[in-house]
Amino acid sequence: MIGHGGAGTTLSALACGLPLLILPQGADQYIIGDLVVAAGAGLLLAPPDVNPSSVRASVLSLLEEPDQWVGTRRLQREIAAMPGPVDVVHLIEQLVAGR
Repeated sequence: MIGHGGAGTTLSALACGLPLLILPQGADQYIIGDLVVAAGAGLLLAPPDVNPSSVRASVLSLLEEPDQWVGTRRLQREIAAMPGPVDVVHLIEQLVAGR
């Protein structure tokens, strides 16, 4: 998946088990991109490094390098194990009720 590295887009791609090519533009996108790279789930290209050749090489690397898929699958399993919105609502209700 190619994206800017926003939290929602990144988490959605990882939840689907897709490695990422992050092209950050600002805000927290650089931090998220660095975390994805550190987790072995994708690559980051800073704006000065983005060109057709670098994007092509990065995409091919993501498709052909098994290491990118290992990190991505690990994060996919971690995300799947997290509580969903309904579970979180119940936890919040219990906290508010003092349980």
